[in-house]
Amino acid sequence: MSEVVTYLNDKLSDFNLLDAMRRQLEKDFYSATFIEVSFDGLTIEELVNQVHQEINRIVSTDVSKFSNLLYRVDVSEASVDALKGLPIDVYWEQITFLILKREWQKVWIRNTL
Repeated sequence: MSEVVTYLNDKLSDFNLLDAMRRQLEKDFYSATFIEVSFDGLTIEELVNQVHQEINRIVSTDVSKFSNLLYRVDVSEASVDALKGLPIDVYWEQITFLILKREWQKVWIRNTL
């Protein structure tokens, strides 16, 4: 998870957009799963862990909702396919990274343009 935390620390600290990131995640998770989720981590590391746990929960209860989430967030199928063959724990860390990276891109574009 350190790769995700490092990436987001570099990006979010420059623009002070952690709250916007939380709101975007909550909106997209709800749109994809119809389940209210609250990401209230005070640090980027806490947020990453919360997102990772929520992804694991979604996958373990309803895989179709996970597919909806990837579609809603706009994670490319090619990016997900490139992860095939990785150990399962690394795979889910990378999925978390892809989701958070794409959400960051949305937040950055909306708040800087």
